[in-house]
Amino acid sequence: MRILNQLKELPVNEYNKLIYELNLQKRFVELSILHIEVYLRFIINRDNPSKENFLVLRKCLAEMEEMAILIDNEYGEANYLLSGDKIREFVEDIQQQFYK
Repeated sequence: MRILNQLKELPVNEYNKLIYELNLQKRFVELSILHIEVYLRFIINRDNPSKENFLVLRKCLAEMEEMAILIDNEYGEANYLLSGDKIREFVEDIQQQFYK
């Protein structure tokens, strides 16, 4: 509760900057979770393929593509931490290796 009171005391521009950074970190964590799941499911499918894993991998890749669009809309191309282009490159790389 104390931190909420301190946030309210910040100047508007500092408050907005803080909210922007917190939302950026939230997106980064969400993307990281998806990234890890895709990678692990790719490895699992490579070593022990199953239809269930394949379907979940495809779903995760689709979620990453949606996340790329969301990140482009929210942060544009100027943000080095999150990049829609880098996300799409990763998705394409996994798809190319997966469908060899």
